[in-house]
Order: sequence, then C-alpha cells, then structure tokens
Amino acid sequence: MPDSRHLFDEMHCPTVVSWTVLLSSVLRLEGLANGREVFERMPQKNEVSGTVMVAYCIEAGLSREALSLLSQMLFLDISVRNLNHMSFCSLLSACSQVGDLTVGRWIHAHFTKTGPFSDGHLLMVRTGLVDMYAKCGRIDTACRLFKIMPCRNLVACDAGWALNAWNGC
Repeated sequence: MPDSRHLFDEMHCPTVVSWTVLLSSVLRLEGLANGREVFERMPQKNEVSGTVMVAYCIEAGLSREALSLLSQMLFLDISVRNLNHMSFCSLLSACSQVGDLTVGRWIHAHFTKTGPFSDGHLLMVRTGLVDMYAKCGRIDTACRLFKIMPCRNLVACDAGWALNAWNGC
C-alpha cells in the first residue's frame, strides 16, 4: 500500500476512477478508518465510490455507518443522487452476505421509489431482493417478491427453486 499511495500522490490529476480504486484497496488492506479518510478526501464521488464505501461498512457489520453513508449519498451529496442497478445489486449482495435486514429493507424502499430501470436491470435488482430476503430469513417476503416478478431468468428461477424447496413457495 505505501508504494500504491506514493504513485497515487504523484498523479497530476487523478480521476474518480483512480480515487475509487485507491479507496477499495485502502478499505480492504488498511480498514475503515483509513478508507473513510480517503473517501472524505475525494474531490468527486459517484455511485460507484459511494457503493464501495457503503458495501464495506455492511460487510464489516457497521449497519448504522452504512445507513448514514447511504443517506448522505442520496439526500445530501449533490453529485450522487440516485443509485444505479449495479449499486443496488452490490448493496443487496453485501446485505445478503451478512444478513443485514435493516439496511436491506431500506435499500428495497429506496429502490421502490426510484426508477426508471430497463426490464433487464429491474430483473437483476428484483432477483437481488429475493436473495437478500431469503438469506436474511424472510422467506415469506422472498416468496411474495418472486411470485410477483413479471419475468424471470435462470438466476431468478434458481432462487425461486431454492425458495420452493425451503418453504413450499
């Protein structure tokens, strides 16, 4: 990391992509305190950099920090207003991995209020929601969401098959 930081500091005009790569590396190798410092220093943030930071907080079991960052990203930061479908999927995956139903529900509510997404992107996020609810122990909610999906792909059907095996959904 010291060499990476040195090279980064020598860049004349680092882009948001460069900053996000540095953020991801610092979070993974140095932890949240140093990652938060990098995140705060970023002159420009976008959905990807915000998602990296929030997903790390979720995976570290820091739900309150994750919710605080999400609300800051979505309601206070002018440059990051809406999450894209990949951000939703990444955040739902992080919630699934740690069983964080609180943040998952918040993401679901925000997803319901935003749009529009293309049919393929809707399917990805809806499948992520089914997976998150199932892995957080809310099989009834996962089944209900699966049943109302207007279309399904192989991944969604695989999730539905698992739900059916668990609960007779």
